[in-house]
Amino acid sequence: MSGLSVLEVQKAIYAELNGDVSLGALVSGVFDRVREGTQFPYVVLGEAEAQHWQTVSHSGQEVSALVHVFSREGGRKECMEIMEQVYALLHEAELVLSGFSLIFMRFDGSDLELERDGLTYHGRMQFRLLVQAES
Repeated sequence: MSGLSVLEVQKAIYAELNGDVSLGALVSGVFDRVREGTQFPYVVLGEAEAQHWQTVSHSGQEVSALVHVFSREGGRKECMEIMEQVYALLHEAELVLSGFSLIFMRFDGSDLELERDGLTYHGRMQFRLLVQAES
C-alpha cells in the first residue's frame, strides 16, 4: 500500500459537503479549522484515523472519519436537521479518492449534546470507509 488514505478521504468529504446547495443553505460553511467569530451553524471536519486491513488477495485501509456540527439555535432541531443532511450526503456515498478506490462508506453512529457554555449544540457523526490503493 502506498501512502495514507486519510488526506484523500478528508478532501473528498469536504468536496461532497461543501458542494451541496441544500447543506449550504443550512450552514455558514464547512471547515477544517474554524476561525474565531465564525457564524453559527457550521460543519467541521473532525478527527480521522486509518487502520491497515488485509485478506489473502487484497489489502487496504479502514478509515474512521468524524464530522462535527455546531449550532446555537434555541434547541436541538437545527443541529439535527443539519446532521440529517450530512447523513444523506455521506452514508453510502460514492466518493472519488485520488490514488485509492472506495469499497464502501457507511454511517457508524452519532451523538448530540449541549456544550458546557449552555448555548452551543454539538453533533458528532462517525463514518467508516474501506479503501484500497489503486494499482
